[in-house]
Amino acid sequence: MPIRCQNSRNATAAPFSLQRRRFMQSTAFAGAAMALGLPGFSARAAGSGKTVAIIGGGVAGLSAAHELAERGFKVSVYEQRAWGGKVRTGTGTGGRLDLPGQYGFPFLGGFYNNLPDTLQRIPFAKTTDNVQGNMPQSPQLMLAAGGQRAYVNNSAFTPFSAGAAGLPAAIHSWLQDAFFALEIPAEELAYFVSKFHVFMTSSDARRLRQWESMSWWDYVGAATRSSNYQRLIGTPPISTVHSKEASARSVGQALEASFYAGVGQGYRPAVSTISDQPKHGWIDTWCRHLASLGVSLNLGVQATQFQYVNGRVTGVLADAAGHPLTIKADWYVLAVPSEKVAALLPAAMREADSQFAGIEKLEQRWVASVQFLLAQAAPIHQGPFACLHSPWAVTGISRVHSRPVGFAATHGDGTVQSVLSLDVSDWTTAGVLYGLPAAQCTQEQIAQEVLAQLRHDLPNGHSALPDSMIQSWAIDPAVTGLGTADAAHADPLFVNTAGSWYLRPDTTTTIPNFFLAGDYVRATGAAFASMEAANESGRRAANAILAASGSGTAPAKIYSGYTSPLLIPDFTADATRFSACLPNKVDLLDPYCPHCLV
Repeated sequence: MPIRCQNSRNATAAPFSLQRRRFMQSTAFAGAAMALGLPGFSARAAGSGKTVAIIGGGVAGLSAAHELAERGFKVSVYEQRAWGGKVRTGTGTGGRLDLPGQYGFPFLGGFYNNLPDTLQRIPFAKTTDNVQGNMPQSPQLMLAAGGQRAYVNNSAFTPFSAGAAGLPAAIHSWLQDAFFALEIPAEELAYFVSKFHVFMTSSDARRLRQWESMSWWDYVGAATRSSNYQRLIGTPPISTVHSKEASARSVGQALEASFYAGVGQGYRPAVSTISDQPKHGWIDTWCRHLASLGVSLNLGVQATQFQYVNGRVTGVLADAAGHPLTIKADWYVLAVPSEKVAALLPAAMREADSQFAGIEKLEQRWVASVQFLLAQAAPIHQGPFACLHSPWAVTGISRVHSRPVGFAATHGDGTVQSVLSLDVSDWTTAGVLYGLPAAQCTQEQIAQEVLAQLRHDLPNGHSALPDSMIQSWAIDPAVTGLGTADAAHADPLFVNTAGSWYLRPDTTTTIPNFFLAGDYVRATGAAFASMEAANESGRRAANAILAASGSGTAPAKIYSGYTSPLLIPDFTADATRFSACLPNKVDLLDPYCPHCLV
C-alpha cells in the first residue's frame, strides 16, 4: 500500500486562516474588523495603567496573559499564525477532532514545575478537573540502538540520602542498566559518574564562569569515547537540541533536574509526563479559559514594528489580512522567538538597551516533527523513546497508549488508530538511505529516511512498523521548500551554545513599559529551550508589570531549579575553592581552573 503524505490533503489551503475571534484593541482595529466581516467589540483604551498588549501567542505569551488576567489586568494577545506557537494540530473530518500535527510530541519533563502549576489552573471538564489531569506519568524513557533497548528509570534507585558521599552510587544506579544494555564500557560509566559528581557539587560561580564557557561534549570527554557514549552522554536525548556546541552548564542542569526527578526529590512527578490529548485538549482549552478571564485573543495579526518615542513604547504597528493596525496599551510584552526580535524593534529602541544586540547573536537549530498516522497501534513502547543510532537524532512517542477508547471514532478521518509523533533534531547529518541531510531531502525522502532509522534502532523495528500499518504521514508545516535550494524553517529552536548565557536578556529592559518573554530569556528553572522555560518567562514578565505598575497584588510564583540541601556544604566549599583558582575537590581530571588562564 502506498504511504500517503497527510500534508497533501490541504496542499491548496491557506496555511493559516484568520479566525472569527475577539479581534480588537483600538478604534482603527474595530474598523478593520468590521471591514473584514469580523465581530466588533468595544476598544480597550490605554491609559488606565492596567492594559497589556502581548505580541506572541506561544506558551510564553499565554502564560503572561494568564497571570496578569487573574490579577485584574486587561490583556490582549496578538498571534500571527497559531495559538501555542510550536504546538499545532492536523485536520479532522466528519465532525471529528484534529489529529495531532504539532511541533514534536507533547512531552513534559518530570522536572517541570512552573508549567504544571499553570495547567492545574486550566479547567477541563471533559475528563478531569484540570488540564494537568491529562498529563499522566509515562512509565519510563526507552533508549533504542541497533535493535537493542535500554530504559531509564526502570529499576529502583539507590536512595540519595547521605550527602555528597552517596551521590556517585545514586548516579551509577540511575544509568547502569542503560549503559549495560547498550554495551557502553564500564570504565566509561565510571568516568561519567565522576564528571557528573563534579558538576552536581559545583558552586553557582563555577557553573556560570567555568562550565558555561565549555561545551558539554568537551566536558564529558565524548570525543575519545565509544559511539554509544557519544550519543547517550555527549548529546543526551534529554536535551531538546542535539548539539555538540551546547554549554556544559545548560545540559548539566537538565540532566541534574532529570536525576532529581528520577530519585523523587524536589519535583512533582517521579518521571516524565505526556499529554493524552492533542492541541484541543490543552491549548484550545487554555485559550477558552483565558477568554473567560477577559483576555482578548487576536489571531491572524502580524506585528511589524514597535513605536518608540521619548524612551517608551507608544504602540505596535501591525497587519491583519492586509489591513494596517496600531496596537495601543500601557504595558507591552514581546513574546516571540529570539530570531524574530530584531526585526520588530526600530534602531533607536535597539540602541536603548545593549541586551537587544546580544539577542541577535543567539543561535538556533532546526528541530521539526514528523507524524506517522497508523491504522493500528504499533507495539513499540508506552512512553517516550530515543533512537541513539539515528543520524538524524530521532526521538518520539507512540500516542495510542495514552488515548481514550474510541480514538478513531473521534479523531481525524476515522481510520487512524494511533499516532507516532517524532522529532528530527539533526538536519545536517547524512541519512542512511539517500546519503543526504534532512535539510536537503524532499518530504517523501524525509518520511522514508525517518522510517528506516526507526526500523533500524527499535527492537523488531521492521515487524513493529510494516508499510501496511502506516496510513499516512505529515511533516511540520513550519518547514518549507524541502527538496529545493530554498528549504527554510519558520520556527527554529534556540540552543544554549557555550557562552550563550551572557547573550541572553533579562525580562526587564531599560524601556520602562517594555518586557521580554520566551524560552531564550534568562531563567532560574529550566534554563534551556523548553515549554517550562517559556512558562517561567511569562510569569516573570507578568511579575515585572505588577511591580512597575504598583499593582500591589501577589506576584506569580516562580519555581526555581531544585538542588539537594544535603549538598549545601559542598557548594560552599567549592565556591571557596573556585575563588582560589582550585578545581572542584572531587575533580581529579582537571588540574587547573580555566577561568584563571584568561
